Parts: sequence; C-alpha cells; structure tokens
Amino acid sequence: MLMLICSSLLVLQSDLDAALTLI
Repeated sequence: MLMLICSSLLVLQSDLDAALTLI
C-alpha cells in the first residue's frame, strides 16, 4: 500500500517537473 502511494507521488513529481519545464 505504502509503495503504491510512494510510486504515485513520484509520478506526480515527474509530471510537475515536466509541466514546469514547459512553462
């Protein structure tokens, strides 16, 4: 369960980084 949360947070982090680079 905790692993799923951590992995989802990593995905969200990568998405945020990609969005920031586009701006």
